[in-house]
Amino acid sequence: MFVHRLALFSILLFALLAPAHATPKNFRVGPGCTYATINAALNAERLAPGTPADFIWIARNPDNNFYTAQDIQIHDQNVFLYGGVDNCTDSSISGTTTLSGDGGDAKSVMTISGASQVWLGGLLITQGDNTDSGVGGGINFVGTGFLKIGSSIISNNQAGYGGGINFRGTGSADDVAQLWINYETKITDNTATTSGGGIRIEGNATLRVVDHQVWIARNHADGGFGGGLLVLGPAQANLGSPGYRFAEYVGLLYENTAKNGGGMSVITTAEHQEANVRLFTTDPLHPVRIDGNTASANGGGIYVTGYNGNGASTVCGTDYRISANSAPEGSAIYSAGNGEFELNRLSAFVECSDVHADTLGAQPCTSEDCNLIDGNIAQNASGQATGGSTILLQAGADIFANRLRLRSNRGAHTLRALGGDVIDAGVTILSDCLFDGNIDSSEMVVAGTQTYITLNNCTIADNPIASGAVLRSAGALDLRDDILRQGSTTSLVYTGGNSTNLKINYVMSEEVASLAQGSHVIQADPSFVDPSHGDYRLQPTSPAIDVAPAVASDPYDLDNNPRDRDSASVPNLDGVRDLGAYERQARYCGAADTLFCSNFDFD
Repeated sequence: MFVHRLALFSILLFALLAPAHATPKNFRVGPGCTYATINAALNAERLAPGTPADFIWIARNPDNNFYTAQDIQIHDQNVFLYGGVDNCTDSSISGTTTLSGDGGDAKSVMTISGASQVWLGGLLITQGDNTDSGVGGGINFVGTGFLKIGSSIISNNQAGYGGGINFRGTGSADDVAQLWINYETKITDNTATTSGGGIRIEGNATLRVVDHQVWIARNHADGGFGGGLLVLGPAQANLGSPGYRFAEYVGLLYENTAKNGGGMSVITTAEHQEANVRLFTTDPLHPVRIDGNTASANGGGIYVTGYNGNGASTVCGTDYRISANSAPEGSAIYSAGNGEFELNRLSAFVECSDVHADTLGAQPCTSEDCNLIDGNIAQNASGQATGGSTILLQAGADIFANRLRLRSNRGAHTLRALGGDVIDAGVTILSDCLFDGNIDSSEMVVAGTQTYITLNNCTIADNPIASGAVLRSAGALDLRDDILRQGSTTSLVYTGGNSTNLKINYVMSEEVASLAQGSHVIQADPSFVDPSHGDYRLQPTSPAIDVAPAVASDPYDLDNNPRDRDSASVPNLDGVRDLGAYERQARYCGAADTLFCSNFDFD
């Protein structure tokens, strides 16, 4: 049964926003109602519109609940289109009314155009069968205004572009069209022969998905880009939904497939445009999740590429999880020229667009699943391992990540940066990060020429590496305040030639010969709390405590706890900063203090 807070919301909306003289009208569709077809009701509303919007109520067909061969046309109209009512007088949504394109021409089930404001609720939109060159199998929106969908299902539709929904904003940058996917809505099992299996959004348009109980799942764009979602610049998307809860929450973008970008593709195709996607969470325990998606070529979870020149595509994440995706290359993330990732857990409200995330209901994430990239696999369609990476940064692509976990991924490399050119070198800056349990057949982190990689306050531990070093770089490399616990595996192979491009300061490792060019390199076991269970925080007697100078520009560790905490009983080597991803918060315990210093007091 569908929630009827949707109808209640509509009533409250009018009560709060409508002027005193507003006269919304009700148009009834169904057997025995005033209008036999939805288009007849819409035509009547268009000739005599109420203000600020009218209601089109679509009664369920008592025989089969189906309205077939639908080609619904909404043009320059402000309407609530609500199904799931029992008869011609009912205004309480208690289920769904099916609008099917089956039996009609190869068209969208619903087309919305002009300057329209449309609310959909209590509907199942299905069997739209637009052509391979057509757009919007289920819904095709082209114009200005908005479309808000709640308590509905968009399923089993197909088109060349935007299998479920194609949404194109035609207005100016000051007149951005809005697509909202609201509570209790599923966009599932749609197919695009080229791109945007579930949703394709383009032009001056913004997608908003922040409610619980939203699912974009099992959609396909196997010939192109964006199985679940395609964002084409200058369009933007704000994704903060924890997904859909069955017995447990399932990811917002789940088990979608595409050639590139199984879960999502973010693409800019022209200069002076920019596609932006922001990831955050509206549920402190359940970050927005991109889970179980597959690409046959690149980017199992996310594919991002900008325009060569002056058109960037950016994914900005504060609280997210990218998990269990697969692709031959870039199983979690694939980023090409002018593609940029800003994965910064500085707060819940880091900005990536003009809209502040707290106005969308963003909450600081408190779960261990926050800012986690885990369980992604570089493999082909037959399940065979490839030479791909968990994260691949092509020429000119950048990633800036603060407080990031990379855990239990499988591939040739966990992170590979190919670099750019002299003008546009690829930049990778990671701070307060953890790499653990990743299974790599070659170097864990590898960087080509014309790359700039910084790893600051990162912990790299217990990653099985079949062959090669932990790190290999032919570009500029900066290691500072890091911990490497990889046994006797060579820590670094540096082939950059110019020693001025290699900076190593305050690094603790079990293998130090390959770090001989560095300063303050310490050979020691860092003494973690419980690494066998994934706890890489420092024991109270760890030699990594109070080693390095304070860094004012990096005030928080991976847990979002304060940095530069002075443990009074520990002699400072050169300052109060601990090495690695975690800053020790509790006081130091000397050997004589046994009552309060057993391990359980510190894990």
